[in-house]
Amino acid sequence: MLDNVNTTSTRKKPLCCAIYTRKSHEEGLEQEFNSLDAQREASESYIESQRMQGWLTATTMVDSPAAIWTDRR
Repeated sequence: MLDNVNTTSTRKKPLCCAIYTRKSHEEGLEQEFNSLDAQREASESYIESQRMQGWLTATTMVDSPAAIWTDRR
């Protein structure tokens, strides 16, 4: 019977999600809200929509993707 199922035991293990944004040229970066901000905002919204599945946004920010991989070696 489904009435006896404990829903907390079916929750997913936390998943820390990194957001990678990029812009191929510097045009528009001087704007108060630019495409990098829009990419991050959209990604954060999607991750938030998956919170019940255990998704969390990573809080550490880096300027270079290479910095992420160097820490893992």
